[in-house]
Amino acid sequence: MTNFSMKIYCALRGGDKSDKIESPLQSTIVLSIAFFFVFSAFMSIQALQNSLNMEAGLGVKSLACLYSASIVSSLLAPFCIKVLGGKITVVAAFSCHSVYVMSNYYPRFYTLIPTSVLLGLATGPLWTAQNLFITASATRIAVKSNKNLKDVLNRHNGIFFSIQGMAFAIGSVVSSLIFHTDTTLASGNVTKYCGTLECDSYTQPITSNISFISVTRPSPQLLHQLFSVYLAFDIIGVVIAVLLLPTLPVSEWIKKKSALKSVYSMCSSLSNVKLVLFLPLTVMVNVQRFVLYADFTKAYITCPFSIGWVGLVMASYALTNTIMLQILQGIAKLIKRQILVAFAAIVNLAEMTFWLFWNPTADHLPLVFVSVILWGVTDAIWKLEIFGIIPVLFSTKKEPAFANVHFWGAFSSAIYFGTASYLCVFTKLVICIALMIISMLLYIVLQIKLAREQSPDRPTEQEINIEEKEKLKNQETSADG
Repeated sequence: MTNFSMKIYCALRGGDKSDKIESPLQSTIVLSIAFFFVFSAFMSIQALQNSLNMEAGLGVKSLACLYSASIVSSLLAPFCIKVLGGKITVVAAFSCHSVYVMSNYYPRFYTLIPTSVLLGLATGPLWTAQNLFITASATRIAVKSNKNLKDVLNRHNGIFFSIQGMAFAIGSVVSSLIFHTDTTLASGNVTKYCGTLECDSYTQPITSNISFISVTRPSPQLLHQLFSVYLAFDIIGVVIAVLLLPTLPVSEWIKKKSALKSVYSMCSSLSNVKLVLFLPLTVMVNVQRFVLYADFTKAYITCPFSIGWVGLVMASYALTNTIMLQILQGIAKLIKRQILVAFAAIVNLAEMTFWLFWNPTADHLPLVFVSVILWGVTDAIWKLEIFGIIPVLFSTKKEPAFANVHFWGAFSSAIYFGTASYLCVFTKLVICIALMIISMLLYIVLQIKLAREQSPDRPTEQEINIEEKEKLKNQETSADG
């Protein structure tokens, strides 16, 4: 191996620091910044796909392929991390993001579909590694400072998702600035189906006299400018991950797992009643998010206004989400998380019910901004609840729990985008409302079960955290020896 190759290998494996993270908070920040650049590109492109590539449903079909492939990768995520290591997994996945962005320069079925599948295969390991990085950092800080693990996890998840939310905001602003010269507010006499009446295959004549501009695709020159900026973001993210991201401490659970055992452990973990009760909540939140990204952006923004407004509207959502993630870290210490979850559920149900009967017109732009701002508030609550409670509920088997979350998230995403071209927005909203009701009922059952387990002869959450800390101390002592 040449000196240059050795330097690259050492950079990927974390130099000569073995598998220790010297500064856990620094690890979270570096990971968050790397994700910031990569997901500035991906999240913005994802929000635009249904508007940019409507012909033959290429946009939603490519996303369906992406999340279908991520189902497989979620099953094998722990094994991939065992073979490659957490850092190389992140770098490889970021590289796949770069390839995906390049395919959007010339979007065809034979370019966008294969790269979507490639990115999907990298998605499961990437997000599982991200969860493990955050959990490892939070656990080390909890051990050193003798703090409650969940409080530290909320802080680290808040940092990560706040920076990621800024990524969506920046990426959305970039697209709006570039498209601004090509699109303006709706005007003229082009009538269209918008809101819940929007359907990809809807062709019946309409009698409404509402006026909108037609949905037009930006010029190739503007699109190339946009994708060049996004590609530069991806490259910066890869460089940050290679040079600055420390290695991920590999747990004993991952070290012992083969590919088949990885799949088996993920499937067998479904025998845990608490996980089964919790997973529908993650599926519901995932579907809700894609209703916003794919259908709201097309039916309530692009259709009545223009694609040029998508970026600015979604930037307001992302900024709200980022700010709320920071505020909620303090609020969560004063208010029980069950109350916050109930608030988020009520607001989301009210919004989706309103959307069912809302026919957006050119003078409804303020309502669009209010809708996404409220959505940003509730989405922040869902993020902190889902990714903050898993390491506490499943402290000894975090990896299969996270793998299940991403598997079912990918499965629901594949189903959603696979059927998106055949369902009207009204039908999708009804399905989403039904999922919300079902998941909330199961969440209530979960909370009742957890309350009953808090008896003298059962370990409490604090006792579980102490046990986890003692195990980590023993591992560090043996490693130092």
